[in-house]
Amino acid sequence: MGQNQILVSPNIFISSKHIFLSMVEKKSYIFKILAVGVRSSGINSLISSFGAKAIVGTIQQSLGVDFFTKKVVIDENTTVYLQFWVMYQKAGFFFSAFLDRAQGLMFIFDVTNKATFDPLYKWITDARKKLPDENIPIFIVGNKSDLPNREIQFEKAEDLCQSSGGTYVNYMSVKTGQNVEAMFAILAELVLSNHMQS
Repeated sequence: MGQNQILVSPNIFISSKHIFLSMVEKKSYIFKILAVGVRSSGINSLISSFGAKAIVGTIQQSLGVDFFTKKVVIDENTTVYLQFWVMYQKAGFFFSAFLDRAQGLMFIFDVTNKATFDPLYKWITDARKKLPDENIPIFIVGNKSDLPNREIQFEKAEDLCQSSGGTYVNYMSVKTGQNVEAMFAILAELVLSNHMQS
């Protein structure tokens, strides 16, 4: 604020000669995110339990996919809406058909159940080959990290991330909320950054 100016509101200043109005443009973005995992990984609870709103419609029933939107406030002028397409991977179901226009991917497994982790390398490498942009972030997310009987240690998930073309590894707990909101924030920031640079 300059000399002889009076602050009336955060964006309005009055001087002896002029009134200055600062208009800051507020922007919002919607990004499609594929969330893939088996049901026992806790994938549905992860997306739906932390402020994501379910979207219900005929397309959901016909595709067998759940839709949720998660709002993430980046700063006072920027809001990101992560539109999750939640896919419960099983034999005969190929999520790669839904990669079109996806701007981020999330693969969820149960850290106490090795069987939920084993298919991830193939899923991630297949997805990476089909994505149009090599910078699209791929998150590898271990759920149930609050439980003591881990079958998949964090270091193993890191190795998978490096070998498969993943971007980020996160161990979290839907039950306790540990690392959940931080993960959504990091995902939103990475997707937004990639969008702005493309």
